[in-house]
Amino acid sequence: MFLQKAILFSVAFFMLTFFTSCEEMENQQQTKEKITKKTKKTKEDLEDEKEDAKGEIPSVGKSRAGSAYTLEGDVYQVCIFVSEKNNGKWTKSQKEKVINTVEESQKWLIKQAKEYDVKLSFQTKVFGMDKDIILDKVERGTGSGNESVDWGNRVFKKLGYKNSYEFYEWVMKNTKCKNTHYVVFVEGEGRGYAMPATTEMGKEFYFMEGAVLYEKHGSTPLLSSDISHETLHTYSAWDLYETFEQTKKNEERAKRKYPNSIMLRTSYTHDELEVDEVTAWLIGWNKKPRKSFEKLKPKRD
Repeated sequence: MFLQKAILFSVAFFMLTFFTSCEEMENQQQTKEKITKKTKKTKEDLEDEKEDAKGEIPSVGKSRAGSAYTLEGDVYQVCIFVSEKNNGKWTKSQKEKVINTVEESQKWLIKQAKEYDVKLSFQTKVFGMDKDIILDKVERGTGSGNESVDWGNRVFKKLGYKNSYEFYEWVMKNTKCKNTHYVVFVEGEGRGYAMPATTEMGKEFYFMEGAVLYEKHGSTPLLSSDISHETLHTYSAWDLYETFEQTKKNEERAKRKYPNSIMLRTSYTHDELEVDEVTAWLIGWNKKPRKSFEKLKPKRD
């Protein structure tokens, strides 16, 4: 009986070892296949490598010209709740929900910054929490590129400043933040957009950079990834999907190279997105840019 048990135990041990070995071999083969697929270079990759080998430094164009210079260190973010005269107003609960969404965006950006060994934190100032800032006319963004870019000036005048640059000076004198931007949150529907400064724009009215976002776009509510997307624009990031400035060809390139880039798409699931290496360079995180990055440059730059 003892011998039979010993034999059975030996057979069972052999079978377990055999199947384990087979499973390990299969896993190793799958890993090898994944690595092979990942490291297999396309013609596009080889062309990029050839261009990058020249060692030329890409240009950020006319950007990095205003208050949102690089997204690093302690950043002063201004949130402003706006509504239109004789139209709907924000409720307290809606505003609280937006502020929670802002905080989600900030946490995601801080987490992404760590991927590039960049320290990032936020100081947040909110205007209009108790009572909306009322404007006579509120423009609804459509993505045409013809939208108004003087939101900052109009809103900061309502807040008692001579212009938006005067508010920028206040931030520089009264906080330790070196970078600042504003986000106007508008009651109702519209398509959000950013208003980054360029070297060609007047300092007095356009130096203070920001974005405008709406309560909803169509049937889609405001997402934390929307806030992150427009914040990155404010710090000079490019759209990587087709727009009035960006080409379809560049969108297809971005899809191949950076399918999870937040500048290519937004999502209800923020953590499935990332700041790609080109965007990281534009906002000041990636200190080792490559010349091939310029291939994704929009027409305006």
